[in-house]
Amino acid sequence: MKPNKSGALVVSYDPKGKSGYFNKKISVQTDWFNFLMNVEISGNVVRNNHAPAKWAYKNGNLRMQQRSVFFKQAYINKTSAPADFALLNDSDAPIVISKIKSPPYLQVQLPTSIGARQAVNMSVTCDGAKRKLGYHRDTIELWTNDADNKVKKIPVYAMVEEYFPPLTDSEFFKAPAAVLNAPSINFGVVGTASVERNVILKNVGLRELRIRDIIPNHFSISVVPSYKNTLQKNDTVQLKFIFTPYGQTGRLHKAAALFTNDPRNPVQNILMTMECQ
Repeated sequence: MKPNKSGALVVSYDPKGKSGYFNKKISVQTDWFNFLMNVEISGNVVRNNHAPAKWAYKNGNLRMQQRSVFFKQAYINKTSAPADFALLNDSDAPIVISKIKSPPYLQVQLPTSIGARQAVNMSVTCDGAKRKLGYHRDTIELWTNDADNKVKKIPVYAMVEEYFPPLTDSEFFKAPAAVLNAPSINFGVVGTASVERNVILKNVGLRELRIRDIIPNHFSISVVPSYKNTLQKNDTVQLKFIFTPYGQTGRLHKAAALFTNDPRNPVQNILMTMECQ
């Protein structure tokens, strides 16, 4: 793209064989200091509206349109929009909700009783300030009088990030900018021993860049914590990652989320591949 011009990135998602909420990220590499952008796409795959498919998931006498609650936006420094979760009492008797158990960072609003053949909405609010940055999976438990299954367990997924307001033109050029020398790491062929690989992070912005956290998506990936957390203009830091097979075999794909105060790209996914023998 030419200076001061804009373009479009067209992304398609194939919903075949899928249902419910989805959230995916696409990495876009540019030639601006090898800048890597993460584009997030999310949505809700809805089946046909006839009753059996609309309420496809059954938990005792409660039916649901999705298996889980998903927050596509949750922040540590900003109130997130509530997530709505529909429930249908598929029986001829009321279902009484006697207790709701959930983690402290989740607030659940739900009627104490669901009438026969009645549909209600469960509203879930996520207080990201009570959680750390990163991906979280928890469970909401609904304790009921349903003889078919008294305790309904509903998974909750949330990616907690830091919110940055839109930038003015002046702020855009002054802001810190986190640029990796490579968007991915290839560990190559791995035996039984641990393998190390490095990537270089550079601040190509004018203001101080701060590394909030680096969070791998699997226990077999670890980060050596001896890196500096702040980078001035044009400063670089080496990030060391260690992969330990722990008996895994075959071609594997892992990732680590890099959280910084770069307002244009606060979360960068470092993709990793390895062939375990």
